[in-house]
Amino acid sequence: MITKQQLRSARAFLGLNQSNIAENIGVTTKTISNIEEGDGIADNKYTGALQQFFEMRGIEFTDFNGIRQKPTGNRHLKGASGFRELYEMLYHSAKTCGGDIILYNGVSNLVMAALGADYVALQKKRMEKIKNNYNYRVIVKEGDDTFFGAAYCDYKWLPEKHFNEKTFFVFGSIFAIVDFDNDIDILIIDSQDVADSQKLLFNGVWDTIAQVPCEQ
Repeated sequence: MITKQQLRSARAFLGLNQSNIAENIGVTTKTISNIEEGDGIADNKYTGALQQFFEMRGIEFTDFNGIRQKPTGNRHLKGASGFRELYEMLYHSAKTCGGDIILYNGVSNLVMAALGADYVALQKKRMEKIKNNYNYRVIVKEGDDTFFGAAYCDYKWLPEKHFNEKTFFVFGSIFAIVDFDNDIDILIIDSQDVADSQKLLFNGVWDTIAQVPCEQ
């Protein structure tokens, strides 16, 4: 459990005031003040949202009331559980940070099979609730008309000759490459520079090669 000292330290490290935090997680400034001024442990129903807010901005909470900037680097996730973990990261980034979210070389049937029907329904419901937080764009192969995220995503088709089934995601500082072969292998690179460079490449394809689908 994180402490009030850690919350104050994390806020100061990022140069934010209490109203900045309150606005981002959807509470009042007084609520943030009460949490930070409470006794010892920050045991509050909003603590999880606060922790996610700071962690998505590169803060890592350590022992003995400490914080540090999270080391960047690579991670591997495997299988359907790893893919759902990636989607949890995406959702929390959308909820707490917003901004651009990108899915390139999306393969709808593989994504939906890996997530499972129940998780797909959950994801659609919660992403639609916060759709004003972010700009979500998806490129899929020409002819793929599933559009299961149409309520909160913009879709374009990529001509088959330019398409392969190595899918990548970009959100926040995350660039993730998903290989659906070999029981789903996911490489996550946590680097803002890498994420930004991939976003530029995606934008070039989105603006020049990708096509508006016949129907959405």
